[in-house]
Amino acid sequence: MNIITHDDTINPYRKYISYLQKLLLATFKTPSVWSLCMSSNMLDEPVKKFIHKKVVILDSDQTVEKAAKTMRDEQTGSILVSDKNEAVGIITERDILYNVVAGG
Repeated sequence: MNIITHDDTINPYRKYISYLQKLLLATFKTPSVWSLCMSSNMLDEPVKKFIHKKVVILDSDQTVEKAAKTMRDEQTGSILVSDKNEAVGIITERDILYNVVAGG
């Protein structure tokens, strides 16, 4: 099983790329990493090139602190949550930031 995360693809935002590229170039006055990536047609690449190969799983009884430390240790932004060996959801960095840290 593979999971595509928020950071894995930006295809839904294709129409904003030209604008962002111009903004970055105007701001930094030098070619940016963004423009180098866009010049290589990365948006036309298949999604499978960007997915995380290792799926990180955490039991639903674990704490938010454990989830955050696991994300850090595994260098991932999302974890598949299981209950009795069945996937029940996904927790992401954004979930923790907005719902726990910022009290969302």
